[in-house]
Amino acid sequence: MPNYRLNSALDPDVAAAVAALDADAREYFEERAAIIEFDGGVQRIDAERRALALTRAWLARRRGPSITG
Repeated sequence: MPNYRLNSALDPDVAAAVAALDADAREYFEERAAIIEFDGGVQRIDAERRALALTRAWLARRRGPSITG
């Protein structure tokens, strides 16, 4: 797979969210974005948006359930 290293996301909201990710989450995001774009044939801006949604879901699973009340 080509080196996808993201310099700046096309969507400013995605770029801001990615800038706040830790190293593991950023790597997860970049892998997903590359797979979606190159293997899925999806335009980059849409691939990044989908990858961000997947990354947020992955982060929620990684944190585990929260205990409230």
